[in-house]
Amino acid sequence: GGFDCLDSRLRLEPEENEPQAIVWEHYGISESTLKFNFIKAFFWMGVSVAMWTVLFYLPYEHYMASFSYANGDEPGEMSEIIFVCLVVVAQIGLFVVANVLAHHAGFRYEDNHQCAYIVLYNSALIVNLILDIGLTCILSYHKMVGRGVRTADGTLLGDLPTMQTIFESYPMQKAIGNQLFRY
Repeated sequence: GGFDCLDSRLRLEPEENEPQAIVWEHYGISESTLKFNFIKAFFWMGVSVAMWTVLFYLPYEHYMASFSYANGDEPGEMSEIIFVCLVVVAQIGLFVVANVLAHHAGFRYEDNHQCAYIVLYNSALIVNLILDIGLTCILSYHKMVGRGVRTADGTLLGDLPTMQTIFESYPMQKAIGNQLFRY
């Protein structure tokens, strides 16, 4: 197909990207450099999540786990507010880091940049979710052991021999299910 114009054959082809989506400053970046930059972006996203975990999440978990939870003793509401604030700040931080890393990867089209951002951000969110569920399990276990919760057969939760039996016990399943429902 096509038509002749000034001694040339012209053909029209559909384009996948709009002109507004072109990131002109990234046209000098080769495909191999782009792939390497995206691998670096994943690495730096992992470093960001690790830093957040070590600097904020683990100290909070240590503080919360330091309570005895016996006789209903629990940290105050301020601890819960601090945790929620940490999660919100972490989400904003991960949002910014993922966006900056996706931009610096060097994609030629904004659509590709947005796809990379979504992959980086969602990967970080999945790690964050796993940490939240893990913390919930640990804290739920400590609370129930402190309160003397028993399994269906009357065994104290603290006397269960393995992680598997603890995790499979009804009180733990109920606590984790309630937390997931609230999440």
